[in-house]
Amino acid sequence: ERLDIDASTNDLSSIYAGLTGSLNSSGWLRWSEGYLTGELNGAASDITWQEASLKSFTYQGRHLKKQSPIDIVIDGQDFQHDIMQVEELHAEVSGSLQAHNLLLTINDQTARLKANLTGTYLDEVWRGQLLTLTGESSRLGSWSLKEPSSLVWIDESFTLENFVLEGSSGGSFALAVKDLGASRDSSLSLDWSD
Repeated sequence: ERLDIDASTNDLSSIYAGLTGSLNSSGWLRWSEGYLTGELNGAASDITWQEASLKSFTYQGRHLKKQSPIDIVIDGQDFQHDIMQVEELHAEVSGSLQAHNLLLTINDQTARLKANLTGTYLDEVWRGQLLTLTGESSRLGSWSLKEPSSLVWIDESFTLENFVLEGSSGGSFALAVKDLGASRDSSLSLDWSD
């Protein structure tokens, strides 16, 4: 059975304590044969939660049939948290829980970042590949990921391999993380060259 949605609130604290701002959502959801499908669109403004704030964001989500991919697009403006400030954020997620892709773009006055990540989730293990990562900032210049980097999350433990950023001026930054979080045998390796 289909559920049509047309909802709005000017007080998000009535939904979740400590969260403020307004939200509008519309679309539909259907639960059939143990599977959820639907299409939702929405916009929010003046969001704050703890030390984080977001001036505005829009979202679109679509999953139209059982075997089709899930598509989510989020655009945000003026995100602030502690010392971090992002003027524009764009994220696209597609696929399924078992196999998915994330495209991310972040812009502010002094820096830009773009990333493409694929991932799989199977038997309680998430494995990912950071396919591309590029950036440009007024302080560091241009840089990019040398080759795809592997990520694994298993039993509250994180591993990162082959993460090497190369700068347009010839410098490089390498990071390796093994079993961070759940193991006494975890390791972290960092290498910087100019």
